[in-house]
Amino acid sequence: MIHLEISVSDGRSQYITCKLQNCSDGNRGKPFPGFIIPNSLVVQDEYVFIQVPVGGQSVHYVSYKRNAFYPMKLPKYTLPKDLQIISTDDNQVVAAIQDWHQNDSYNLYMSESRGLFFTLMLESVVSSRGPEGNVMIDLYEVAGIKGVFLSNKVVENQVKTYITYNKGRDWHLLRAPAADLQGNKLDCEQPHCSLHLHLHVSENPYTSGNIVSKDSAPGIIIASGVVGAELTNTNVSIFITGRRWEHLERDLPGGVQHLLPEPRRISGGHPTHAAAN
Repeated sequence: MIHLEISVSDGRSQYITCKLQNCSDGNRGKPFPGFIIPNSLVVQDEYVFIQVPVGGQSVHYVSYKRNAFYPMKLPKYTLPKDLQIISTDDNQVVAAIQDWHQNDSYNLYMSESRGLFFTLMLESVVSSRGPEGNVMIDLYEVAGIKGVFLSNKVVENQVKTYITYNKGRDWHLLRAPAADLQGNKLDCEQPHCSLHLHLHVSENPYTSGNIVSKDSAPGIIIASGVVGAELTNTNVSIFITGRRWEHLERDLPGGVQHLLPEPRRISGGHPTHAAAN
């Protein structure tokens, strides 16, 4: 089964499904009977997300396990002007929502298994625009360990890095290394001083981003960042964590991707990407 969004008139689209072998008009299904906002269809794991125009506003709907659509229930006083689906792992939806008063940050929310009811996970997460205008949220899911996320949050006009080990229930500042590259002791005590990381991941598979972790090396994170009161672009170093964070070396122009070995690949395996059941 494939999932399609087709344009039917100015500013209106429809969500249809059909079998790959036969997608003629007579063999199309309409899981949602009405019109949807163009470019709002997201099919991810067990969930289908759409946006529906209601009274001049956009209402977000979700379908779980391809059942009926229901409006997503956000906490009271949440007035979203944008919503981005971040993750649908482990039968939970993590969504980034930009509230009406926010410009360069989003709030993170997590749902129960159906993706209907959401609770606040973390406020004021840094956001930016990618090269093609896409929204980039400063949230990084660590590979190899479930429930571990890093995020950059705005706190009193400063950007600070936080980590959670239980999928957002509790967040903590990162403890800085005990010493610098020369072995000199670092005087860095929380909450006034901690380790802050750049969390951008490259969209180009041939170039590296600022942070890397892999399923083949669980518990190992390599990232560029700084020690101090907030995240900056000056005096950047490379840091690695195993049992604790340590300096690795000064920042590298080529990024950090090459510092973790590639896992052994099995011949004949090819990744695929499709919006299908």
